[in-house]
Amino acid sequence: MRLLSFAVLAFAACVLASDSPTSSDSCRSAPFNLIVLSSNSTLNGTHLFACHEGAAVKALCTNSSRYLRQGPNPPPLEPSIVRFFQNHTTKSRSEEANKTGYAFGELTWDFPNMPHSLGMKAGLQDKESNVLVPVFLPTNVHSNLITFDKEDKLFVWTWSQKESVSKNTAMNREQKAFYDWYICMTDVGYKLETVAWLEDGKSNNPSCQKVDIKKIPEGSLP
Repeated sequence: MRLLSFAVLAFAACVLASDSPTSSDSCRSAPFNLIVLSSNSTLNGTHLFACHEGAAVKALCTNSSRYLRQGPNPPPLEPSIVRFFQNHTTKSRSEEANKTGYAFGELTWDFPNMPHSLGMKAGLQDKESNVLVPVFLPTNVHSNLITFDKEDKLFVWTWSQKESVSKNTAMNREQKAFYDWYICMTDVGYKLETVAWLEDGKSNNPSCQKVDIKKIPEGSLP
């Protein structure tokens, strides 16, 4: 599997949880769940959960993936696999929050039997299409800043590129919000229905459906 740089997820408020932060330079949010917003009634409101893609690799799967892996009567979702956190570093709070009014950081998930949370810091290329599949994995790959907007919808805060004003100047670059989330049938370890990312909004994967991802308080399981 080819590892590609990918932005991670974050949400705006920095509320310290009862457990200790993962480092002295960060703080951790209260736990929350993630759901899909879609014009497809089958997808709309679906909880996302951390699903197995390989050794110490987890993707964000939809409810349909439970039936693909576990048959017609899958067990209920356990709270631990739909529980996510946001870690904010001092740098992301002080610099980007002052520019935008949002606080940025990384989405984390508590991997069993690991001493610390894993952040979503990479994307794996789908074997059969041009989409990236965001995953949790133990890596030191740096992440771009992301957060949730005022409607609690997830966006990636990253660079865009404009045409240069002259041949003698460098390309003008600015940071902006991107909501390029899709639900697709993907294969980075197993064939599953997962969250995917399309930078240009054009996929050669016919299963992909445009969605938004929303943060909700923890506690409402399907």
